[in-house]
This record gives sequence, structure tokens and C-alpha cells, in this order.
Amino acid sequence: MKTRILSAAIGIPLTCVVLFLYQTPVLNCAMAVLMGISTYEMTWRTGMVKNRAMVATGIVSTALAPLLMLLPNRSYWLGWLLLAFLTVEIGIFFVCHMTADFQQLSVTIVSAFFLAAAFGSLVLLRDMAGVIGLYYIMFSFVCAWVSDGGAYFVGRAFGKHKMCPRISPKKTWEGLAGGLVIGVGAVCLYSWIFSCFVPMNINYPLVILVAMLGSLLSVFGDLCASVMKRHADIKDFGNLIPGHGGVLDRFDSMLFLSPFLCLVLGLGGVVALI
Repeated sequence: MKTRILSAAIGIPLTCVVLFLYQTPVLNCAMAVLMGISTYEMTWRTGMVKNRAMVATGIVSTALAPLLMLLPNRSYWLGWLLLAFLTVEIGIFFVCHMTADFQQLSVTIVSAFFLAAAFGSLVLLRDMAGVIGLYYIMFSFVCAWVSDGGAYFVGRAFGKHKMCPRISPKKTWEGLAGGLVIGVGAVCLYSWIFSCFVPMNINYPLVILVAMLGSLLSVFGDLCASVMKRHADIKDFGNLIPGHGGVLDRFDSMLFLSPFLCLVLGLGGVVALI
């Protein structure tokens, strides 16, 4: 627990710095680092991809994606990146087909697409709505991490009924309910605090609904990561963050949440500037 707290004491200020500079390329660079490391963890660290060239191509491609989003006509450049990524990966598979099987190719491609959508959504939120985009970026952190922490502590205190014992033995239905309630409450409180600094109308019924769905999606992301780790027979995706594991171990609850918030914002969102 002390190690987890120490890591949080370092990680939270770094996150705050990135969020403070969210309108600058700092956010894009931070996402590039997270995406590159996450791709490494999901492919090489799990042992599911053993071809170094495939892994390196995936890392470089995913890390480039948020950087290309800084350019004018980014859709054009992202399209070329996608074409180059697929061409090189399939070319490596063709050349190394005796040692690199189709499963390794599939895992690399799916990992790159999945992680690009998850982390790239945070950049897209910024680009879609400016200061309102910052609200949604922070919404994703609050919803995912507070729900996860609430579920952990409530589950430890009151958990009796296992939710998915074969996937995540420590998760309980009581923890899920506690995390849901605490997560929704935290998002509502966060929304009110945010509105004290940025005048805006908040549709609280929609905030509650989106927070509930977001909390459930964060649990789903966590469970999906647990399935991957069990399939790969590993405890953590990495050891970069002491007490937490790897980048994916810390951000797995946001893998589906951030794209969901992009969809919410695209449909009109839950807040509007006054």
C-alpha cells in the first residue's frame, strides 16, 4: 500500500501538469508515450508477440498517431500512417512467416487499433471542445479511478459475493455497487467544482447517467485486461509504476471510457458554456 501511495504521489502531480498544459502539444506527447509503452506491454510483455520487428512497428505507429494529430489535415496523415502500419506489419509477416504466425500479426494490429482509439480519444476530446474538452478529459480520470478505488475499498470491507471469480477473484458485486455509487457521486461533485471555475450549465440527470455507464465501462475495461493477463499467464502488464504494475494496469479502466465520452460529446454532451 505504501508503494502504491508513493507512486500516486508522483503520478498525480505529473497528470496535473499534463492537464494544465492540455491545450499544448504536451498532451499529445504524453499520449504518444503512453500509447507506445502500452503497445509494448500488450504485445511483447504478454509474450503473445515474439517478433521484434512487429512489436517495434506497432510501438512506433501508435506513438506517432497523437503527434500527427497536431498537423493540419490530420485525417490525411493518419490515413497514410494506417496504410504504412498495415503494409509494414503484413510485409513482416510475409517475410517471417516461418516464425511469426497469424496470431502474432492479429494481436499486434488489434492492440494498435485498440490503444490508438483509447488514448487518442483523450486528444480528440481536447480538439473537439476546448475547455469543455478538458472537462471530459478530467471526467474520464475521475470516473475511472474513483470508481476503481471505491470498488476496491468497499469490496474489501463488505464484499462477499464474487463477480467473476475465474477472471478477477477479488472483484465482488458489493464492490461493484459501491464503486458505482462513489464514482457517480465523485463525478457530480467534480462537475460542480468545475462549474465554479468555468461557468456552464450542467445537465445533472445526464451527468449521472453518463457517469453510471462510464463506471460500468471502466469495470469492463479492467475485466478485459484481466482476461488478457490470465491468457498470457502474467500478473501485471509491466513494472513501470511500482505498486500498480505497468501503464495498462493503471489505465485499463479507461480503455472503453474515453471513446465513450467522445461519443457523448459528439451527441451533444452533458454540459454547455454559459
